[in-house]
Amino acid sequence: MKKEAIRQVYQEWLEKAEEDLEVVAVILREDAPPSAACFHAQQAAEKFLKALLAYRKKAVRKIHDLVRLGRMIEETDPGIGEYEMI
Repeated sequence: MKKEAIRQVYQEWLEKAEEDLEVVAVILREDAPPSAACFHAQQAAEKFLKALLAYRKKAVRKIHDLVRLGRMIEETDPGIGEYEMI
């Protein structure tokens, strides 16, 4: 896949994730059921992870499991999970 095509794919995932975060903010402002905000927050996390996979030139599978997506990212970028709390 060409560089520009890869950029387009991960940019689309980022935009979709940002939209979900905007929905979360609206839900929280409107005092709507928190389960709806949680759903969209999970969707945003999933899409951010898929954006990172696309950026790393990895195929983005049609899955919704955040743990599996995280493991896929660790495979492409060993050590990404190693961080220090500050």
